[in-house]
This record gives sequence, C-alpha cells and structure tokens, in this order.
Amino acid sequence: MIRKIIEGALTMYRDRRTLNLTLLIIVIAIVTVVAIAIISVNAAVNNWGVYEILAAIGGAFLIIGGFGVYTSYAGGVTISSTTLAAQAPEVARAEANYARSRRRKMPWISFIIMAVGVVFLAVGLSAIF
Repeated sequence: MIRKIIEGALTMYRDRRTLNLTLLIIVIAIVTVVAIAIISVNAAVNNWGVYEILAAIGGAFLIIGGFGVYTSYAGGVTISSTTLAAQAPEVARAEANYARSRRRKMPWISFIIMAVGVVFLAVGLSAIF
C-alpha cells in the first residue's frame, strides 16, 4: 500500500514537470510571436530602427529566460500539508526530497538566456533613450 502511494506521488511529480515544460513552451511561443510582430511592424512602417529591434529581442530573451528559471524552481516547491504528513509520512518525505533535489539544480541555460537578453536590451535602450 505504501509503495503504491509513493509511486503515485512520483507520478504526480512527472505530471508537474510536464506542466512546467508545457508552460515554458507556451511562453516561448507567445514571446516569439510578439517579438516577430514588433519587428514586422517596424519593417512595415519602414522604421528599421536597429536599436528598437535589439530591445525587442532582448526583452523576449529576458522573459523566456526568466520563465525558464521560474519553471525550474516551481518544480521544487513542496506542498506543505500536515494532513499528508500525518497520514502518509513516507509520501511527505518523498515530496520534500524531490523538492530539495529540484532546488539544488541551477538553471544555467535560463540564466545565460537572461544574460543575453539583458545585453540586447541594454544596447537597445541605451541608444533609444
């Protein structure tokens, strides 16, 4: 019985990871469409402002990287439930261990994407203002 509860808990975490990855893909798609729209509008009105385009790309990278960091750490949030801990301490322990292992992993790729976004945004905004 306890083994089934623990397996069910681990299945829930796989679903949470799937949810986080789905959210990340949706945000990347939305931000990419918005960045392409900004660049297309600049092209349509014949305003090829390089710095505006750099700022749009930088903002897109910054949002995508930030959401990547969020989804990495959102998978490491425990749901504190005293009822769960009282009824099934093994499941609560498994949840705490999973959350701890998720928080230990640094999302370096997301940080690098954010850093690239900050550079693009800084170059774009420094020339605009």
